[in-house]
Amino acid sequence: MVGRAGSLLIVGALLRVAPAFAQTEAAAAGSGENASSDRARASFSEGLRHLRALHWAEAEVEFRRSLELVPRASTRYNLALVLFKQRRARASLAQLDALLAAPQAAGDARHHEYARTLRPLVLAELLPVKVLVEPANAQLEIDDEAVTATGSPRSVWLDPGPHRVHVSAPGHTSYRASLRAERGRSEQWEIKLLALPGDAPPAAERAKRPSHPPAVRAPREPGQRSTFARVAPWVTIGTGSLLLAGGVAAWVAAKDADDDFTEACPTLRRCDPALEETQRDVERYERLGTVLLASGGVLVAGGVIWQIITPSLASQSGAAASDAWMVSARGRF
Repeated sequence: MVGRAGSLLIVGALLRVAPAFAQTEAAAAGSGENASSDRARASFSEGLRHLRALHWAEAEVEFRRSLELVPRASTRYNLALVLFKQRRARASLAQLDALLAAPQAAGDARHHEYARTLRPLVLAELLPVKVLVEPANAQLEIDDEAVTATGSPRSVWLDPGPHRVHVSAPGHTSYRASLRAERGRSEQWEIKLLALPGDAPPAAERAKRPSHPPAVRAPREPGQRSTFARVAPWVTIGTGSLLLAGGVAAWVAAKDADDDFTEACPTLRRCDPALEETQRDVERYERLGTVLLASGGVLVAGGVIWQIITPSLASQSGAAASDAWMVSARGRF
């Protein structure tokens, strides 16, 4: 693997030879080229001027303009180089792969050689991401660019950070989200689109289905509550009622103890020291009664509110689930 310092040296060398490529290409261009070629050559020269000044964004604009007018290996390579210098490794890789996949014309050998030198440096800045897509014929777009790979598992190289993801398929719900690619972990995104109601699956998909599909638990109808949702509010109300009863009993015991104390010492002065325990009993029963009454009141009120709002929440969630798509994105460390 090329070290960081080695990478910088290689990129610096590629930057120094890029203008030489341009001059060679410009010298090879004949005076009889048409107006498009002249404009392409002018944009190419302007791009080189920005490249020498390390103005990467301005150089990119000029190289793209030149490439649209006349596709040349030197232009595509320089475009890949300035994209890499802007830390847009994925876009740079796309240009390098297009250059290497194109047939070589006269004078293109050097650009292919330098593209093969730059490509490992670009890949070192990218993260491999595995995308599992259902259905398998869904169209995957990342950062508004279509991913040409097909099938359910698809491997893509992405720059670290957030990416706009769009997945769509005929007869299915679409999915849009911003997902992150992080360094230091094996990234995998799983995206499953749900079929729209009333749309029949393709014949090939129907043929793959088993004649006896495995049994699955039927989903609850909208508005139908689970056993826990039906029983839990009543359990809460019952527990609160018991605490309220205990609080009342504690206060009754405190009242009885207070009456005993008052009867034994009506003046409440110079009372028998033996009555101190009775006085402490009064204080303990009062504290216990206060705690039990407060806790019981909270539980009873909460249980009543729970019983009231649970049916409306269940109906809302059932309605929302009828047209929802399912997606999960996770990374395994």
